[in-house]
Amino acid sequence: MNQASILVYTIIFCVSLHISHYSVAQQSSITGTILDQTTQQPIEGVNVFISNSLLGDASNANGEFLIENVPLGTVLLVASVIGYQPYTEKVRVTNDEEITLTIPLIPRIYEQDNVEVSADRISEERRTFRPERPEERNENLEAFKKFFLGVSPNADKCEIANPDILQFEINDEDEVLRAIANDALVINNFALGYEIYFVLSSFEVSVKKNARSIKYNGSIGFSELEPRTKREGRRWTRARRDAYRGSVRHFLTSLVAGNLMDEGYMLIDESKQQIREYSGTPGSRPSDQVITVKPADIIAPGNIASERLLEFDGYLKVVNMNDAPNNRFTDFKQYASDVQVPDSDPMYQISWLALPSGSTVITADGRVNDSFSLTKLGYWFFERVAEMLPMEYQP
Repeated sequence: MNQASILVYTIIFCVSLHISHYSVAQQSSITGTILDQTTQQPIEGVNVFISNSLLGDASNANGEFLIENVPLGTVLLVASVIGYQPYTEKVRVTNDEEITLTIPLIPRIYEQDNVEVSADRISEERRTFRPERPEERNENLEAFKKFFLGVSPNADKCEIANPDILQFEINDEDEVLRAIANDALVINNFALGYEIYFVLSSFEVSVKKNARSIKYNGSIGFSELEPRTKREGRRWTRARRDAYRGSVRHFLTSLVAGNLMDEGYMLIDESKQQIREYSGTPGSRPSDQVITVKPADIIAPGNIASERLLEFDGYLKVVNMNDAPNNRFTDFKQYASDVQVPDSDPMYQISWLALPSGSTVITADGRVNDSFSLTKLGYWFFERVAEMLPMEYQP
């Protein structure tokens, strides 16, 4: 696949961010035992973590694990080890408690080249994809890095430590590239100072006309890298602050706090469709089509004190008036359709949010209980794995 020809009309970025309010004083915990579903024997060395956080543990010889200081709300627990299918479970934490789980892991079944499989046992979807040819490997890997890590300056400083676990498949007719990983990807983000453990559930890049998209999802765990020098530690501190500023989490935190204007954000309601004729940025020509939005119009109390219900129709346009777009975003726009992302204001970062189901639950510290319920377009399309921060980060 010629990566220069890849044009992306939409992005459905479905990394599992099922996280709620974080508090150092929180004493809730999740404990349990990891078993082989077939033999019912304990499994040692399973990586168990709360998605999008620094919280995690490895199971001991008895298959036991313990994760403490779990935040209130809905979290996604992930268990992953080579040789078994990844396990995920949403866990609802509403008070200081210890939650005990028994987690059965299903052994992976690997296809072997010397085993014949009749055509009727292969799904129609599987038959449409062919394995990559050896000469395509480097090109496919570079395309994967571009759409997975991103093309920002931070992405330049990210390294995938185990790229050999990735396999690529191609649908020539529909021009789709699919990536499969038989273990968790380990990514060293030397821009922000984190080792990232990414359990990739799916990854597809489609370049077919009128059906162009990037779709990938998975679960992500973090651990902090040790800075080699004090200077590097200070650089990471600044880079983390810059990654947080202007992010979706920063916006949602400001939305809940009611200080959007102080943080430099303006909200515009573009009803059922994005308006191409008027960009809606400050200083542009006034228009009756533009309706500003107040936080009280779109958020309401949630079921627990740290949660809010976010609810609106159509597209919510978010203008970050404090920051201009990174110049790499302009270059990356060649991969995005102007139909879906009409504005590229040279002065402001402009993004859109949509709620496919009409509402979602967010937390006071800017987390989304169900990331599949929130669609991001515009400048936030540009920000990918290389800009991700764990939920514990506080500016």
